[in-house]
Amino acid sequence: MNKTDERVLEFIIEYKEKHDGLSPSFREIRDGVGAVSSTSHVSFVIDNLERDGKIEVEKERTRSIKVVGSRWERPFRFK
Repeated sequence: MNKTDERVLEFIIEYKEKHDGLSPSFREIRDGVGAVSSTSHVSFVIDNLERDGKIEVEKERTRSIKVVGSRWERPFRFK
């Protein structure tokens, strides 16, 4: 994994922590990571991270990046 991949993965993790498990869009990743210049570059990095087993992505859904080995829990449940 190269530095750009690491930056994108860290951005995804931090974004999900701040947004109750919601994944960032490719544009938000592009804007949030200085080393990524376009959404096509984001797509390339996402593919690398998925191939390396760091994340899982549901291709049919937007904002569906799952960080392997992590989990999100609801802050509360209705009774």
